[in-house]
Amino acid sequence: MNNKYSGMTMNERLFCSGRMKEFDKVVLESNIDKIATIYLELDAAESHDEALKNAKIIIKRKRGIT
Repeated sequence: MNNKYSGMTMNERLFCSGRMKEFDKVVLESNIDKIATIYLELDAAESHDEALKNAKIIIKRKRGIT
């Protein structure tokens, strides 16, 4: 893992990287693959599978499904 974002929440990582608007856009589009890519690029997931799992959870929450 990249130590640049170590100890930060996902929102903090998005803010510090300047990717908050990009992330919000892909969430609104329900673009699971791009959400997962951002997770990996910001070292918020250790594997592609974990990133996809997180992306699916985000989309479900957006739709009001828990």
